Amino acid sequence: MNENNSLKEIGEQLLDAKRIVLFPHIQMDGDAFGAASGLCRALRNSGREAVILLEDKIPDYLQFLDYGYCTMDQEQMEAPDVCICIDCGETKRFPKRAEAFFRGKKTICVDHHASSQPFADYNYIDPGVAATAEIVYRLIKEMNLEVDRETGEALFTGICTDTGNFQYSNTTKESHLITADLYDAGIDHAKIAVELYQNISLNKIRITNRILDTLELFAGKSGIQSWIEVN
Repeated sequence: MNENNSLKEIGEQLLDAKRIVLFPHIQMDGDAFGAASGLCRALRNSGREAVILLEDKIPDYLQFLDYGYCTMDQEQMEAPDVCICIDCGETKRFPKRAEAFFRGKKTICVDHHASSQPFADYNYIDPGVAATAEIVYRLIKEMNLEVDRETGEALFTGICTDTGNFQYSNTTKESHLITADLYDAGIDHAKIAVELYQNISLNKIRITNRILDTLELFAGKSGIQSWIEVN
């Protein structure tokens, strides 16, 4: 069915499954990888086989969420019961894994982007939430699965990064209420803040300096641009 389903319906499909593959989008951000890692851990804690299938490297600043659930081997799990894409509403966001996605007996899409259109067997797309991690939190609760510390830290990462550390206008009351519950799960928010915002690589510092050195104002100083050569 290509329509928006309820979290209850999607939860039932996951609870009926034994073998589940999760698909975050390419060039993963904190929400894609955080939501996928949190859901994968919750599913594993419930006794299900679950893996996160990737086609590119986990960004350095998100390596702390790599709990050993990830693989690039598309043959690692044969004939999965469910394939679920996280934080992406079209196969262009996971092009090298699209064929593997449709090997699932059931396919699910969970996303929050307004541009996304239902394309899987089961879809839950809610542009009104700040992060897909918020949807995954509600899904885990709908399935009555545990939100432990590692699950909570992964979901917190997704919410924190997609709200700009709770500064963006997409931040809602629910964002804070969910976060409060994640605190109750024992998350170490200080550790996450260090990983996300304070571990800056030397290469990033050098690139930032090059950008700042070439800044130019235009349109009556209302715009700014920079030009750098990429070797």
